[in-house]
Amino acid sequence: MNSLAEIFVVLAALYAYECSAWVPRSALALRAFAKALRRARPSSVVGSPEAGALVLQPLPWFGTLLVSEAWPIALSPLGIATREPLELDRRQRRPFEPLAWRWEELGPFTARERNVFAGEQLVASSNTLRGAREIAGLLEEVAHCPKERRASEIERLLARSFDPTEFARRTGALERVARPLRVWCTAVFVWLALVCPALAFGVGLALTWPYLVAGIVVLQVATVWTLRRSVRGLLPDCDEERGRATLALALSPVAAARAVDTLSRPLLAGLQPLACTATLPREERDELARASFVDALHPRQLDDAPPLALEVDAWFRARLASALRKCAGELAIDADALLAPPPADSGERSWCPRCRTRFDTPPATCFDCSVATLPLAPSP
Repeated sequence: MNSLAEIFVVLAALYAYECSAWVPRSALALRAFAKALRRARPSSVVGSPEAGALVLQPLPWFGTLLVSEAWPIALSPLGIATREPLELDRRQRRPFEPLAWRWEELGPFTARERNVFAGEQLVASSNTLRGAREIAGLLEEVAHCPKERRASEIERLLARSFDPTEFARRTGALERVARPLRVWCTAVFVWLALVCPALAFGVGLALTWPYLVAGIVVLQVATVWTLRRSVRGLLPDCDEERGRATLALALSPVAAARAVDTLSRPLLAGLQPLACTATLPREERDELARASFVDALHPRQLDDAPPLALEVDAWFRARLASALRKCAGELAIDADALLAPPPADSGERSWCPRCRTRFDTPPATCFDCSVATLPLAPSP
């Protein structure tokens, strides 16, 4: 392999890297499929119990990645507590020890990188910078409420995070704002993948390199300028992300070809996964709805959890279940059917509401899920 071929092999490897993402297993990832958004599941091989690799659409015109995360914290009028990640993938299960704080113990809430701090105390983390700012903002809203209004404020914020119309509004705005950016990203891709190899191998690099470099510089400048305008119009509160993206795209033409992913990834910050399922097929929507309801109604039993964490979590889960039912109704999801017990065979007396395993013993605790099992009526 000569040196010219090695250059294009390296560019192809860099582009393959840009066509991947690291996504938490507890988050809902939506990837462009033709003109629709479909759920993308992190790799079961490349990854860890917390997150996994995700392969994106290789063509920049369809380069759209949206990520929605459930709240990593539980709120109540008494205080806040960390929550176990939403179990969308059984491979993510790992030991979890909840922490809790009273509102009076916490200082001002700030977002630093992807972490949320109360004073100097780390209280939560997110997948994006904007997600961390959303969490810090809602904590500030509740913290500054009078004590007698905290319950209603938390319920209002929960209802806002489960609004399917907000998902439709944001994705519609993305399609309008990102259209010029998709054009420039596609132009960068065509220049790197088709024009540059054709001229370099066909005419010779010695004669064509000034024109190839000039072309990519012009396309990069146009892409960076369009991205900055798009971020300002779609995500006006993302100044830090805009600066980082500008630097990354200015240094790498390969990254410039994937600029739409940079714009779309933080778009769903603050929205719960169930509210972002309108474009999914019925079976995938039901699967995610069931996981959300099970998380709210049948929490895993935790040993040695602080009493405050249990109290905050129980209060929050009751309001979470109510918000879930309202969102499911708007999405035409039959929650009762999803949570119904499985049919019982002869001798089976209980079942686990999380993994739906059936047991021939009286109700006790599921050995796999650490959840109290429920009685199972025998089939007629």
